[in-house]
Amino acid sequence: MAPAKGTTRAIDSGRASLVIPLIAGACSVCIMALLANRLSLWGDEAFVAQTIRLPLPSMVRLLGHIDFNMGAYYLTAKFWASIFGYSAVALRALSIVYSAATLVVVHRFANRFYGRRAAAAAVVLLGLNPFFIRIALTARPYALLQLVTIAATLWFARAMADDRARDWVAVVVLDLLSVHVSLLAIFVIAAQALFFLGSRHPIRRQHMWVAVALCLGMIPTLLFIAPKDTLEWVDPLSPHVVYAVAKTLTGGSRLLLLAIGVTAVLAMLRPPQVNADSEARRLRWVVPSAVALPVALILLASLYQPLVVDEYFSFILPPTALIIGAWLSRPPRRALLTGALAGVLAVIIGASAYEDATSVRHRPGVSDQDWRGLSTALSANVKPGDAIAFVSPYYRIAAEYYAGPNTAWLRATPILPSAPWHSLTTYQLDLLNRVGVYDNPEEVVNGVAGHRTVWLVGRIGSAEQHEYEGALLANGYTERQQLVRDGAEADLYVKS
Repeated sequence: MAPAKGTTRAIDSGRASLVIPLIAGACSVCIMALLANRLSLWGDEAFVAQTIRLPLPSMVRLLGHIDFNMGAYYLTAKFWASIFGYSAVALRALSIVYSAATLVVVHRFANRFYGRRAAAAAVVLLGLNPFFIRIALTARPYALLQLVTIAATLWFARAMADDRARDWVAVVVLDLLSVHVSLLAIFVIAAQALFFLGSRHPIRRQHMWVAVALCLGMIPTLLFIAPKDTLEWVDPLSPHVVYAVAKTLTGGSRLLLLAIGVTAVLAMLRPPQVNADSEARRLRWVVPSAVALPVALILLASLYQPLVVDEYFSFILPPTALIIGAWLSRPPRRALLTGALAGVLAVIIGASAYEDATSVRHRPGVSDQDWRGLSTALSANVKPGDAIAFVSPYYRIAAEYYAGPNTAWLRATPILPSAPWHSLTTYQLDLLNRVGVYDNPEEVVNGVAGHRTVWLVGRIGSAEQHEYEGALLANGYTERQQLVRDGAEADLYVKS
C-alpha cells in the first residue's frame, strides 16, 4: 500500500546496513569507557558530584542560586548516582549513556529521512568525532543536551511532514526538557520557529497551542536567568575566538577543520532531498537550519553577551554529522569528489580519535587540572596551622571531593568557611557563582592574616593566580615550595 499523502516513508534497513554504525558506535563507546577514569574531575564536575550528594530539598534550594536551568540534568544525575555511586567513572558513565543514545537517535533520524547509507555515515562521523567523545567524558549536561535537541529536531521534522498532534506534543515536551537541561536550547527552539515561519506552513489551531505552551514553559527559566547569569569569564566575540572554537568542535586540527568545514558548507548549500512525499520536500532544509540558525543566533547574541564557548556549541555536532552523512551518501554526478572527501574525513577522524584515546590531555581548557593528584600531595604536605587560599571556590570543591569533607587541612582554608560543603549556608553557597572569592588581591592578604605559612591553590598560568601571588610577595611572603600536578598548582608561602 502506498504511503498516505503528507506522511514520511519509512526506510527498510537490513542487517547489513547496521554493521557499519554498530562498529563505529561500539568503537566510540569503547574509547569513552577507556578514558573515563584517566583524568580527575575538574571544578565544574566536582560541583555536580557534591551537589547531587545533598538531600533533594537542599539540592533544589542550591539550584535556585546556581545552575537553575540545568535542573533536569541534576535530577537525572542524582537518580543515577543513587544506583551507581558518586565516583568519577560512575558520573561520566551517565554522559556516555546519553552520547550512545544520541548515536541511536541520529541513526534513526538519518535512516528515516535520508536512507541507510546516510545513517551509517552520520554515525561514523559523529561517533568518532574527538569533541563528541570529550563531551561524553564530562559529568556536565552537554551530552544530555545533544540527545534532547537532536530528538527534538527529529520530532520537529516529523511534525512538519505529518502535522500530527502527537508529534507536536512530543516537540513541546522535548523542547521544554532541553531548556531545563541548558538554556542554550532556546537557540534551537528559535531556529525551529524561524524555519516554521519561513517554510510557509499552514498555521492551524494546534500550532498556536504549541507556541503558547512553549512560551509559558520557558517563562520561569527566562525570568530567573536574565538578571543573574553574566558569564564574565567568556572571551569577547572575535575571529580568533570563533576559529578556536570551530577547531575544537571539529577535532582540534586545522586539517580536520578544513575537511569538515568545507563538506558541511557544501552540504548545507545543496542539501539532499528527504525521503518524503512531494508536499514535504521542504524538509530538506530542516537539518541545515538546525545547524546554521542556532550558530547565527549565538553569534548575534554574543555581540551583547559573549557566548562563544566550545561546549556551548556541542549540540550542533549531531545535526552537522547528519547533514554531512546525508550529502556524502547521495552523490549525483560527483561520485569522485564525495568519495575522496569521505575517505579524507574517515582517515582524519580516525587518526584524531586514536590520538584522543592515547592522550592524557583530552579535555580542552581544563584537561591539565589533576585535582586528584594535588589533593593527595596537599594531604601529605600541609602542616597544622597552615592557611590554604583557593584562588577559585571550584578548586576547593574539587579538592574536597577527593580529600573528603572532614579532612583537617581543608578546614584550615580562610577563603570559604571552615564548615564542610554539606553545611554551608545559602549565602555562602551563593559565593560559588563567582569566578573568584575575593574582589581584589589585597583581600587575599587580609584573609590569611595571622598565618605565617599560606598555601595558594590554583591553576598554572591563570590571571588570578599571578595577582594573588604578587599580593603575597608584596606583603612579606616568600615562596618556599611548589606542588604541581599537571596544571593544578599549590605554592607554599612563608612570611619573613
